[in-house]
Amino acid sequence: MTNLNEIKIKFVASSGNKKTGNISQTYTSCNSCPNRCPFKNAGCYAKQGPVSWQWKKVEKTGCSPEELKDIVKNSKKVSEVIRHNVAGDIAVPGTDDINESLLNELCEAYKDHKAYSYTHCEVNERNLKLVKAAADKGFVINFSTEDTETAAKVLKAGCNAVIACNTISNRVVKKDGLTIVQCPATIDPEKHCATCGLCWKKDRKFVVAFPVHGNGKKKAKEAGFLSNL
Repeated sequence: MTNLNEIKIKFVASSGNKKTGNISQTYTSCNSCPNRCPFKNAGCYAKQGPVSWQWKKVEKTGCSPEELKDIVKNSKKVSEVIRHNVAGDIAVPGTDDINESLLNELCEAYKDHKAYSYTHCEVNERNLKLVKAAADKGFVINFSTEDTETAAKVLKAGCNAVIACNTISNRVVKKDGLTIVQCPATIDPEKHCATCGLCWKKDRKFVVAFPVHGNGKKKAKEAGFLSNL
């Protein structure tokens, strides 16, 4: 079992984030990010701007995963929909493996809500199985990918996939046997996560695309791991 004392989570009951809308959110300490995440040193949006300001507070003001359950339960402003991890991930520190102990705590904390998140953890049999089990409990986790081959593997396993790209040619694209839908909030400034629902839709049969954005997008594009859709 992983020592959960290594992980801290900051819960924000009411947010002014324009992209997500006014829904409850969390930030998890950066040691929860897997080693393999290609954005780590190449344009991670969470390392700059307002998101980074919140993320830097996690180590000092965050709670333990075990404490999160009571905080969510007792918050008077908690929303039905919760975006887990505006920044951070669910990996065992120093690995690409999903932290099963952490995931169990999160599923318990969010059991009465529509919670969703993303992970750059390795797309392998173990991690896919854990994510599928979490979705069955109501916590939907999207595997973050950068290519259609990996996204297809995720869908085949019955899990949700999103894909980061340089550009996307249309709102809906058919490529390599996949249906890829651009995130509505990246198209229309009036759209946001609070009313969209694509990323917390369980058993989604299409991939959601996120054109690279934020202050680090130039660095991410120059790194060469993103494609055009």
